[in-house]
Amino acid sequence: MTGGFPVLKLPSTGSPVLRKSQYWSSCTDDHFRTGYPLSRLSGVFAVHKPVGWTSADVVRKIRGVLCTVLGLGKGTHDLLNTTQKRYITEGLLGKATDTYDTGGEITEEKPFDHVTEDTFRQTMDTFTGEQMQVAPIYSALKVGGERMSDRVRRGETVKRSVVVHSLELLSFNPPHFQLGVTCGAGFYVRSLVHDLGHAVDSCAHLTSLCRVQQGIFTLEQALPPEKWTLPDIEAAVNT
Repeated sequence: MTGGFPVLKLPSTGSPVLRKSQYWSSCTDDHFRTGYPLSRLSGVFAVHKPVGWTSADVVRKIRGVLCTVLGLGKGTHDLLNTTQKRYITEGLLGKATDTYDTGGEITEEKPFDHVTEDTFRQTMDTFTGEQMQVAPIYSALKVGGERMSDRVRRGETVKRSVVVHSLELLSFNPPHFQLGVTCGAGFYVRSLVHDLGHAVDSCAHLTSLCRVQQGIFTLEQALPPEKWTLPDIEAAVNT
């Protein structure tokens, strides 16, 4: 660990034969227009993904820790995806949306005055451990090559087995609440907030989400946008 950034060191995959267009960087940033052989970088580093970016830009509206794999193949990517993840999320009682977050249309409004902190905590306890979860209608999740959202739109109830390792109530100031969630792969925090709202005889949607840890990588140790340069990336991968 150097410079505050821990790096998961993995063996190099060697020197794969690549076309020139794959081998040399063609990005517009000054650090990337030097013809640096990106394919020679092999390793894993974490980046801090700001709000508004997608994984196509730098894997939906999640800000926080995103592990990035260079030259190590799908196996390493899959391994990282199976590690535990920790999120800090905020929700709003009394209103539900079709996307389960602030980006959607309001679909339901219900009273929340009856929801006490004790009631909320007791209900949260039922959402820990292994459970069956329905993914949001608007999601990219695929099962058997088909988007789960397409199956839900056809009226199918498709549940998947997910795991919540821990669930903490960080603040409760109705209609606002904040949770700390440590979960396994494939878990939708949006669905958790949505389901919690219904479980306390109200409704809710997610207003903020930040992934603060993925495996050994934490938000404090992730590369911020101003360090998305070849020298910083190379230093993170090679240390």
